[in-house]
Order: sequence, then C-alpha cells, then structure tokens
Amino acid sequence: MTPKISTVIGGLRIAMQALGAKMGVTLRIEGDQAYTNGNEIIIPTLPPDDHRAALLARGYVDHESAHVRHSDFERTMGTWGELIEEVYIEKKQCADYPGCAINLRDLIAILKHENGSFRGTKSEPMSLLTSWLICRGRADVLGQSLGDIASEMETWSRHTFGDPFCDQFAACVARVGSCNTLDDCVKLGSEIEALIAHPPPARKKDKRPDSGENQQSPSNGNSGNSPSRDSGSGDSPGKPSAAKQTDNLEKLRTADVGKASQKVDLGKIVAQMLGKEHNKGESTGNLEEIPDTHYPSVGAGSGTGDQKRIEGEMGFDDARRKTSRMRSQLAGLLQAVRLQQSNAKRAGHRIDSRSVYRVACRTPDTRIFAARRDKQDDNTAIVLLTDRSGSMNPEKMSVALQATFVTGEALELLPGVTCAVGAFPWGRDLAELKPFGAKPRAGFFNIGSSGGTPMAEALLWAGMLLTHRPERRKIVIPMTDGSPDDIGTTRKAVERLKECGIEVYGIGILDSSILNWLRESSVIKQIDELPAALICLLKEALITQRKVA
Repeated sequence: MTPKISTVIGGLRIAMQALGAKMGVTLRIEGDQAYTNGNEIIIPTLPPDDHRAALLARGYVDHESAHVRHSDFERTMGTWGELIEEVYIEKKQCADYPGCAINLRDLIAILKHENGSFRGTKSEPMSLLTSWLICRGRADVLGQSLGDIASEMETWSRHTFGDPFCDQFAACVARVGSCNTLDDCVKLGSEIEALIAHPPPARKKDKRPDSGENQQSPSNGNSGNSPSRDSGSGDSPGKPSAAKQTDNLEKLRTADVGKASQKVDLGKIVAQMLGKEHNKGESTGNLEEIPDTHYPSVGAGSGTGDQKRIEGEMGFDDARRKTSRMRSQLAGLLQAVRLQQSNAKRAGHRIDSRSVYRVACRTPDTRIFAARRDKQDDNTAIVLLTDRSGSMNPEKMSVALQATFVTGEALELLPGVTCAVGAFPWGRDLAELKPFGAKPRAGFFNIGSSGGTPMAEALLWAGMLLTHRPERRKIVIPMTDGSPDDIGTTRKAVERLKECGIEVYGIGILDSSILNWLRESSVIKQIDELPAALICLLKEALITQRKVA
C-alpha cells in the first residue's frame, strides 16, 4: 500500500525537489501547467493526498530531467531523431539512477491503461509507424510494458504499407537501442526519413482473389480493430492490393509526422494529465499552494564588523537590552522544566546512589530506590513568520524584524530548541531569513515591506519546514497586522497544520483580525510591545503548555 503523504505538508514538493537536486536540475511547483524551459522543470500545484498525481509527477520529473541532462535544446534533431532521442535519454537516465526505471515503468502502465496513449490509429497511418518505433524501443530497451502495442502496430503497418517497406523500417527500429549519442539518434532518424521519402515498391500479391473466403487479415485478436474493417479497399475486406499499399506509401511523404508523434510524446501527454489533476484539485478546493523559498542576499560587506554595524543600525542591540531579562527568565524556566528531578521512593529494584546517605541519618529515611520514569524528549522546532505586506509601515516592520531577530537568536541558545524565521510575501515566494540551527545574520533581516498577505501559503510553507523535522514538538507563530488575503483558506491551513501535530499561536500587531481565524492569539496595542509579547507567548507555549501535556 502506498504510504500517505498527507502526514507531511508539502510532501510531494519535498520529494520532488530532493529528486531534482539529486539529478542536478531545478524544480518548481507552481501554477496550473507542467513544462520545462531547458533549465527548470515546473510542475503545477497538486492535491496533497492524490497518490496517482504524485506518481505522474515523479515520472514527469524523471523524464524531463533526462532531457535537461542529456538533450541539446539548441540542436535540430528532426522529428524521427527526437522520437529516438526519447528512448536514448531515458536509457542514460535509468543507468545513472536505477530508481527512474521503476518510476517510468509505473508511469507507462498508467498511460497505457488509463489514458490509452501510445496506440496509433488507422485513420492516421503515419501514427502506426511512430507508435511502432517508440513502443518497440521502450519495450526492448527500457523494459516498459508496450511490447503488445508494438506488435499490433507492426501488424497494422505491414497490412497498410506492405512487407518490403516494413522489413526495412523494422531494421531501423531494431537499431534504436544501439544509439549511444545524439549523433546516432539524428543519423538513424535521417535514415527513416530517407526510407519514407524513397520506399521500396510494394510486392504484388498472389493471383488469388483478394476477397477469397479463406483470406486471413492481420489481427491482434481484437475483432473490433480488425484490418478488414478499414483496409482502404472498397471492394475487398482483405489485405489491400499492392497498388493501394503503394498509394499509402506515397501519402506518407506528405503526412505530418509531428502531429502523429504527439500520440507518443511522453512529456506532453503527462503534462496534460498533470494539468487536469491541478484543475480537479482546484475545483474541489484540495490544493496546497505552498510558495517556494527565497534566500535573501546578505549584500555587500558580510564580515563580522559589517554585521555588527547593521545590527546597530537596525536597533537589534537596543532590542536585546530591552528583552534580556525576559529571555533569561525564559531560558531558566525551560531549563528547570527539562532538568526536573524525580524523587526517590521506598521500594524498587535499583538503588539511587544519590540517596543512600539517608539511611545513615539519625532518623533513617528509606526512600533510597530510584523511581522509574520515562523521560520524554521535549525537543522543539519553531518557525516565526513575520508579515511584510504593504500595510506594515517602516515602524512596524522595524520592530517586527527586531523581535524575530533577537528571539531567534535567543531560541538557538536554549537546550533542545531550534528556530527558523520567514517573512512573507516575497513576490511569489517566501523569504527564509534564518534557517534552523543557524545564528541569525543581520544582513538577511535588512528588508522592507510590500505585497499582500498570503497567510495560508505562509502557514503551509512553515508546515513544510516542520513536518519532516525530528523534534517532538513543532510550533508556528505568525505575526501580522491585518486580515489574510483569503480567510477561508487560512483557516483550512491552520487545521491542516494541527492535523499534522503542529501547534499554531499568533500575534496581532495593532489589529485583532487574527482572532477571526486563530483563537490561540494575542493582540498588542502598541508596536513596542511586540518583542515582549513574542517572548511571553513562547513562555506560554514552551513551559505552561508543556506542563499541561
């Protein structure tokens, strides 16, 4: 049974981007279409629990990354060369990454049985040849389950074009697996083009009547697809005459091979299917619009002295002084909770060496046995989210950055606690000002405000960072001065986080709108209260809530 990815917010994105990074390609998940521009692979946002969509996405990334790694997008390959290249790049990709072979075989199975792809049609004779070539190549070289379609297409092709032409075409098809360079693909493709342009004459049939009752027409066992129903000969249900086959060969010269090849173009077929998966998820309201991560540049002057100067200019030193007592109190209280001693008891199986002295007292104390207590791992990962929308004026923005900087700095010093800081929006992305485990750098926090308030997307981004973290407790704290762009999707995002075991607390900055979608919130009435409010909230979450649990 396929494991659920719903337990990890952005699980598909994490898996896809990890896959892309491993293969050395850049991958983005956004919008409603799948495509590649030669450098990046773009996948539309997809429903989080749709494992079929995930399988399509993985296969698409494997195939398109093979193009990025092994194709030359500036080179003219010719349509037949491009078809042969499809097999060549996947062969190279699967040799480098054996797991791709499994993903692609699974993908082909979906396309074959659900989408009906790769099968040519009699009404478009050129598609019989493109299907024959690609299906035989994929079956014999890549081990994909298309051998039956390849055999069927060969039968139809021999019926339509005659054996002399098809014998030579079959010889070309047999060489697809031996193409080891793009040059080989182009050369073989040119030979096929030349064969189509100058085919051998069709072989005249025996003098037996075409309509003889014992005449057998090629078939793959499916009577509905029997050639006798579409032979092109008005007076014969059997095999077309040599003249008719010659006429069919003549028509191949002017046929649109590009159009015919669309039936076997894996990238385009899957891109269309992914677009439909996106539309389906959008219509049911079941998409996770998670922004990508933007990493701000520290800018010129990244030395220690420069950072100290920026800290002073941005008021971080003053913020440290104002919150030092509260931060020290938070650290002390948290340490007291984590180091809480368990009292010895009068009965047990193991002596507590620290309590043995009690027996020698004038009034002996027999509580010398160690108490058995399961110690819980209370390590915690926290994401602080600061709103940088256009309504965050310079004063608000300055204090918000001060609060997140000094708080993030303090949290990293606490035992068992780590913290990341994000600011939203950043165009279509979300800016990571501080990653987990790192000391905050002032240069990354030197940002302004602009844009709307995509709170739902920001919360899901934080959830994506947290759900695969090893810490037992996971907390998100958004700080905002207004209503989100979409309060409905924001409420859904909060529920999604809670379903994944993530605690969500918030702070409203001079605005109580946050209480409309997050009960576990506080509202400050003066901007200078923000640093203290944030630390008090953390005290409540890390200590009071821990004791309750």
